[in-house]
Amino acid sequence: ADAVPLSRVKEFPSQTAKARAETARWMAHENTWGYITTLNPSGSPDKPLSVEVGSFSDGIIGASTGRLWFYVMARGVAVVADSYPASLTISQAAISQNMTCLVGGTEYDPEDPMCAKITIHGTMTKAALAPNLDGPGDIAIGKQALFARHPQMKMWPADHGFEVYELKIEDIWMIDFYGGGSQILPKEYFANEPIHNVPKWPPSRQSSAPLASDVVLATFDGAA
Repeated sequence: ADAVPLSRVKEFPSQTAKARAETARWMAHENTWGYITTLNPSGSPDKPLSVEVGSFSDGIIGASTGRLWFYVMARGVAVVADSYPASLTISQAAISQNMTCLVGGTEYDPEDPMCAKITIHGTMTKAALAPNLDGPGDIAIGKQALFARHPQMKMWPADHGFEVYELKIEDIWMIDFYGGGSQILPKEYFANEPIHNVPKWPPSRQSSAPLASDVVLATFDGAA
């Protein structure tokens, strides 16, 4: 295996803020579902968080907006507020039908840092009609985005009270390479287009072999 010692972590390539934001947008557009974390409505101190799988859309295919829309069932549950804190976690592995990550022709385990993972935190906010019916409101925009990626939603029972919500983004954290994750500013996220950027590897070597005192951090050819 091509082992990289801890002393050479500084050699890991880094991405620009623009490249990170483009990858974050790519993740949001290519994925259609993830894990939604909210505060447990029961208020139980033993179970402060609630996690569930949720479908979402950031726009029709090829027309990414970066805005994250959800169809939330409002009836038959304890309380669904008009706005509440929430986080969405998605993995690059979810893009593939066989739940694996293919990067540069190499298949990676979903837990490997090369398999991108992103958590987007913000406020889940109920969509509103357009003021004075001037142009499409957020309800119409959200339904268009959701139904384009999730056609079955149009047939969900009306008596379940599904409502369009948007996760108003406040913070983004992503890891898509070795060396640790990073934060992405919402303004950078929205200012860029969805492009999958992968840092180049391996870095240039200063010596042909690791020092005896080096601690091995990881291997990069998939071997143990």
